[in-house]
Amino acid sequence: YTLSLHDALPILNSDYKGDQHILYRFYWYDDAGLEVNLKQGPWKQAIVRGFESISLSEVSVNPKATQFRVQFREQ
Repeated sequence: YTLSLHDALPILNSDYKGDQHILYRFYWYDDAGLEVNLKQGPWKQAIVRGFESISLSEVSVNPKATQFRVQFREQ
């Protein structure tokens, strides 16, 4: 799999023995660090099982996006 400049595939690792129910969403930025999506993306759900890793995948619809950050919160 080849990542283009507007794809994101961060990996989340759990150091906790139980399941963690999380919500997450991506924010996308251009080369100057300015946010490119005027509307915030929806919260997405994930379950991180104890001591496991999951990957979070997102593709920006804006071709100017070159950087991202992920916001997390517990469910």
